[in-house]
Amino acid sequence: MITTRTRWIGLAGLLLAAGAGPARAQDSVSSFDVELYANLTTVSVMVTLQGDADGDATAAVQLRPVSGSWAAIHPGVRIAGGRLATAAFDLQEGTAYEVEVTVSDPDGGGGTDTEQVTTRSVPTLPGSGTEYFVDPKGSDGGAGTSGDPFQTIAHAVAQAGPGDTVTVRDGVYREAITIDKLDASADPLWVRAENPGGAAIDGSDETIWTNPGGDLWTDEGGGVYSTPVAAQVGYVASDGAQLYHYESMGELQGETEGVHEGYFWDGATLYARVHDDSDPDTHQMAVGVRDRAFAVWYSRGVVIEGFEIRYHGSGDYPMGIYLRSSSDCVVRGCTLHHNNDAIFVSRTDAHRNLIEGNVMWDTGIWDWPWSAVKGSFHEASGVGIQGGEGNVVRDNVIHGIFNGVYIGNFSNDMDETESPYTDVHHNWIYEIGDDPLEPEGAIVQVKLWGNRVEDALMGVSLAPINVGPLWIHHNSFWRTMSSGLKLNNTPVGPMQVYHNTFYTDLSEANCITTGSNGWSNVTTRNNIFYGTRYVIEDTNVPGPGNDWDWDLLYSTVAPTRFVKWDDDRYYTLAEFQGGTGQEMNGIEAEPQLTDPGNADLTLTKGSPAVDAGTPIPGINDGYDGKAPDLGATELGDEPPGPQGDDDDVGDDDGGDDDGGDDDGGDDDGGDDDGGDDDTGGDDDDVGPGARDCSCRLDRGSTAAPIGWTLALVCWGLLRRGRV
Repeated sequence: MITTRTRWIGLAGLLLAAGAGPARAQDSVSSFDVELYANLTTVSVMVTLQGDADGDATAAVQLRPVSGSWAAIHPGVRIAGGRLATAAFDLQEGTAYEVEVTVSDPDGGGGTDTEQVTTRSVPTLPGSGTEYFVDPKGSDGGAGTSGDPFQTIAHAVAQAGPGDTVTVRDGVYREAITIDKLDASADPLWVRAENPGGAAIDGSDETIWTNPGGDLWTDEGGGVYSTPVAAQVGYVASDGAQLYHYESMGELQGETEGVHEGYFWDGATLYARVHDDSDPDTHQMAVGVRDRAFAVWYSRGVVIEGFEIRYHGSGDYPMGIYLRSSSDCVVRGCTLHHNNDAIFVSRTDAHRNLIEGNVMWDTGIWDWPWSAVKGSFHEASGVGIQGGEGNVVRDNVIHGIFNGVYIGNFSNDMDETESPYTDVHHNWIYEIGDDPLEPEGAIVQVKLWGNRVEDALMGVSLAPINVGPLWIHHNSFWRTMSSGLKLNNTPVGPMQVYHNTFYTDLSEANCITTGSNGWSNVTTRNNIFYGTRYVIEDTNVPGPGNDWDWDLLYSTVAPTRFVKWDDDRYYTLAEFQGGTGQEMNGIEAEPQLTDPGNADLTLTKGSPAVDAGTPIPGINDGYDGKAPDLGATELGDEPPGPQGDDDDVGDDDGGDDDGGDDDGGDDDGGDDDGGDDDTGGDDDDVGPGARDCSCRLDRGSTAAPIGWTLALVCWGLLRRGRV
């Protein structure tokens, strides 16, 4: 929800400005607009100034529940277009708030404006309309009742409308479901598994899937086998282990990308080589021949809940769930694996969608060479947000995919309608081949907080951020192989980096690395930066607006290496302070974390980070002690990310079975217009050498943590009520 109001400066203010002469009048604020955007648990504030040519006006902002107590939030941050922007975090859903904005200008003008806005809420229970039932043993000629269920989800969805519920019983459904031009915004349509994880939507070829021990494959020599497949193939796995997608028979035979296991489809025949060169007839082969499980086109108010979604790979843009030009939809409590992209939100008219409590994973990517995946068919994301405003990604687990969460549009990087007001928080993202968090483009009021990242090439990639502000706070980043924070492609922000813990004990790993084009307007406060090479390695001339302070900096190889800034080396914090004026209140010390070797980055009582920070309104309110602690957590607090038992992850076998035949059917959704739905991404990274860190999932594992999904959903719904 956007609320906008223009505040005009009174006559006295205008006379004061006029009396000061033309230069003073131009520099003073003559009026300002206040725009509020309410998401689920955040409110974004945008103040557009008229006048203020010298750019010295400020905006102080406070917020309260209606009739509650006022609390200051972060002051306005200046962005392009004569605007000041800020945001409030961790609010209650469905709650009315008052926001007071006070604009001050030493040249005259300014004033105070108070507006009211209500945070969004999402449906948690199905509507009161008709409930349709689906069972693999049912019939699409039936009544769709509990006693006479339909056989396919697609048929049930075609009968349903706003307020209705489609309840899908346990079994395997080989079909592609399209929901097109449905407006259920006033009363959502629910499509849900009767038992979470019990209904699997499978994109694989049924004949090949059910054939282990048969005689479908022909030996072509060199460990390569073939079988006829008429449908387009875009994903192949053997016993749950993904095979690499080669573009020709010669590439497959020559292993040109350095990956032994692979496949090639020539339009009629599939050629495959499994890990041990054995006959695929002796393996469970999943051959993806459908493009996606759910395609939601131009619709509003669709809830998809509790499904296992697997083995989709046909078409140019295969994925588990595709929300195109659709708004107010919810994807909750699903497990999506072996789908290339898991969930993708596309088009700038796709607003206010919620992706929560899901588990998304794949195999192969973490083991393969980075160079083999970058720029290939396999360069995919757990969640891609290339849509409109107010989309939310929270409380998910994402692992084994090339990118975690992608936000924005690299190819259209000045368009402020690309994914503004996106919130990504409290996710657990690990074993990511490239960037776990990848915002790029205009990135207006995008917020990344409370996320837990482990085992990845990078931590968060800012390449570029062209408008901002981008908020990055209270996240933890563990064992990033190249860099915890990457600044590349001339990001100009502003980028607010607060209360994060960046820790890597891998050999020769920086905390922060900048690219070749310069960077500006990065503000850091209260972070912990721990690396084994440079804390910051910058070989460029930093641009204006960089303000780094109150952070803990530590390199295990100092004083040999500590900070490189503007390509100058500083071997101690004192040298860095004296040479740049940055980090004047910083600390150079070992942070004394609880168990960093096992990813526990919480603070010990003796840590120099305790009570060493500076207060930031709206960011670290309610801290214990005499001052905020540095890093992602206060002493004694739980780490970032979804809460739950880590042992639940990776223990389920994924629910793969051949249970129940169904008539599946072709995708009834029409052709994808392609071309503009790729998540794009930058090609600036330089891939690492051999990866020397351990992996949680062994090669060939088919772990799909259904139990973890349920735990996340329950926990997520409980925690929504916090203030």
